[in-house]
Amino acid sequence: MNRQPSEQTEIDGPPWLTPAFAVLGIAAGLLVRAGIEVGPAASSPAGAALAAFALFAAGSFALIFDAARWREQTVFALALGLVEAGLAYNLAQAGRPSGDYAPAAAIALGLIAVPLFQSRAHRLRFAIDPAEAHGHAWTDAISAGGALAFLGASWIALTVTGELFALLKITLVKDAIRSTTFDFAFSGAALGAALSVMREQRRVVATLQLVAMTVLSLLALPLAAVLVVFLGAMVVSGPGVLWEATRSATPVLMGSAIGAFFLANAVLRDSDADLPRSRVVRFAGLVLPLGILPLAVFAAVSMGTRVAQHGLSPERLWALVAIALACAWGLAWWVAAARGRLAGWPAAMRRANVHMAFVSLVAAAILALPILDFGAIAARNQVARLQSGAVQPDAFDYGALRWDFGPAGRRALARLASDPRPQVRDGVAAAMVGGREARVPYFDRQEQARRAAKAVIRPDDPDVRRAFGAFLTTRSYLCEQGCTLLRRSDPTRFALVDGGMVLGLSLRGGAFVQEPDPAPPGRSAGGPAQVEIRKVTREQVFVDGKPVGEPLD
Repeated sequence: MNRQPSEQTEIDGPPWLTPAFAVLGIAAGLLVRAGIEVGPAASSPAGAALAAFALFAAGSFALIFDAARWREQTVFALALGLVEAGLAYNLAQAGRPSGDYAPAAAIALGLIAVPLFQSRAHRLRFAIDPAEAHGHAWTDAISAGGALAFLGASWIALTVTGELFALLKITLVKDAIRSTTFDFAFSGAALGAALSVMREQRRVVATLQLVAMTVLSLLALPLAAVLVVFLGAMVVSGPGVLWEATRSATPVLMGSAIGAFFLANAVLRDSDADLPRSRVVRFAGLVLPLGILPLAVFAAVSMGTRVAQHGLSPERLWALVAIALACAWGLAWWVAAARGRLAGWPAAMRRANVHMAFVSLVAAAILALPILDFGAIAARNQVARLQSGAVQPDAFDYGALRWDFGPAGRRALARLASDPRPQVRDGVAAAMVGGREARVPYFDRQEQARRAAKAVIRPDDPDVRRAFGAFLTTRSYLCEQGCTLLRRSDPTRFALVDGGMVLGLSLRGGAFVQEPDPAPPGRSAGGPAQVEIRKVTREQVFVDGKPVGEPLD
């Protein structure tokens, strides 16, 4: 239960605790630095494991430390660090596909495990007190946020100190800042000392928690009203209007569900005694969690439509996992509201939070382990669509298999190289040439072909239009709102007018290339430069009688 700040007492730790936490932070920072030197940590399994162990072991120990339980907490911190190190080693070694969120699942595993351990879930299991678990989660979040704020302030102070000493020709501090080893050690010391101080100043943390919950509770009311209006409009007009309005329906819906989740927990507080006094705000706290399930269902429909159109990809599979978890959490809150009815729904929802925390912990562990290969699942689905005729060979995104689906996608692409259809073999050969930047998804090819067909070309020439369409294929940022291509006095040179931007293009060998910006004038070595004014004649693009862009060379 969250006590009022006036009832909170500061925890008196030994005088050596803050220096000890600073030393612990220095050690963790140096280990992270060593892990990066091995790799970098993002690609080196050993470096990633060392960095993950240092971050999670030291960070969790600093958050959960209690002198009365230090042995048990040390074992947990070391165990969590080893688990995260093993996950990081596997993730760096496996060569995960693009858009893989297994590292996020590993981080979520640690973030969920810490407050559950603080609530003695390893002893009480599902019988832990929801108020205690909720309080630990908020306290950890505020302590971590305060430590990060102190880290930023520390760096500002250190930078100012370095500049002041530099005025006296003393560059010792500025030279130290340039050392990455010092940077990691200093950051670790600042974070460790800050977490120790935040632990001792529980009165301050409790006040910050109360302020955060109060502010978020105020935001819950307008969001609940918007949610009711939105869901009502969806019921009346149907979800089709949403798909027509945006191609990013799923992220918008899931972002709204996440916002509703956090604001709902801000209203729920730790216990019924801490609930907001306003009945309107309490009602908003009921509407928000009940709105998560329909939002997640609409997101599932949106993602299902996208999968039916374009098949599976690793990113879409991760999105489906997130949607499934949101549906499960929303359903749990609906069941809790039904069981608690009008009077007991807050307590029932807090208990549902505890149950779903365990579910999320297990889900994060499964997703972080090398059990499910989303790249292989998506690659099989895409190849099956190609083989069944659901997608034509000239419309298939071969580059995605190479760049976005990991090793499984590249193996599938190698098998397609022996396909009897020449269009497939040509597509595979094109995908194997060039880097990631040369890859053009089918959707972009379609869109750019449409833009090229709508472009105004003067004088119009089928060969020029065909070459211009090929030029636009790899430049999705051009001609979004229409454009005009004008031939200049030199028949091989053109001016592309796109809004207020003018680009110079040259037609070489039947293909357009963008002309480079004019280089600054050089000067000959020795002697003074000759400077003079001359009259020059240049071409200039005019739109409705007004000049647009810079004069053309």
